[in-house]
Amino acid sequence: MEFLTKVRWVYEILAGRKDRYWQMFNAFDLDNPEYKSAISDEISWAMQNLKREDRIVWFLKQFRLAEYAMQKLEEGSEAGSESALRPGVDVDKLLRKDLGGEPSEQQLQDIVDDALGIGPDDPLKEKLLTYLDEAEQHGYTSITNFEFKPDYSIDQIFSNLERLNAKEKKTGPKRYVRPLKSDKVVLKFPDGWAWYSLERAVCEREGEALHHCGNIDTKDHDDNIYSLREPVKYKGMNMVKPHDVHRQQRHAGSDERLRERKARPETPQVHSPLSQTRSRKILPRRWA
Repeated sequence: MEFLTKVRWVYEILAGRKDRYWQMFNAFDLDNPEYKSAISDEISWAMQNLKREDRIVWFLKQFRLAEYAMQKLEEGSEAGSESALRPGVDVDKLLRKDLGGEPSEQQLQDIVDDALGIGPDDPLKEKLLTYLDEAEQHGYTSITNFEFKPDYSIDQIFSNLERLNAKEKKTGPKRYVRPLKSDKVVLKFPDGWAWYSLERAVCEREGEALHHCGNIDTKDHDDNIYSLREPVKYKGMNMVKPHDVHRQQRHAGSDERLRERKARPETPQVHSPLSQTRSRKILPRRWA
């Protein structure tokens, strides 16, 4: 009963949020199944991927604004005969409300051009998630804490993200990463260190942390990367620090911590077709 109550509570919260997002599109002809489906897809994508309220509202506002601009540009043309807006809705009033003034035709075209990626398989979503995912994985708190203000344009958002990303790359914890859900622990030691199977052939994050290529030049997509990782705390977040096993072995004589780990068992014997591929060079090796 307690579990069902929690599920119902979560559902009501999510349903309430989605209703609020739908209210942003009251000016649209939601009786048209095509328009309603397109809006529903954008709301669902934003909730699933952006999660935070300010990001979702900003993204949906850009989608809505681009539709307003498109309607205005198509006014009087044959393409504009089928409006996505409800009959009687004044698109000029909607644009003035969102933009704070009367936009020129060039401004309208710029809005549409900037938002062309909003939709299926678009570069805008991919670019946005690239910044946000990298920030989460590397602990770039200036980006994860960055507020997506509703009145920011697409250019303003990305110029800020680019600036913060460049700053974090210079000063942030490059040696720390956050494990992905697909990363699997195959052997864990009492002090928290563990061998991870990354379940992929390429990992640029691992390469950046250890100053190697991350296997990006592989021709064999069946390769798999194994990583020895130390648990660390960074600004209150649980992260891990990948380690170069061979470098550790070279310095084992002067590292008390490594001397203590000499007594640990071998790394796991992972039976897979990879044993016959060139990925052997990145498979875990036994301790010195």
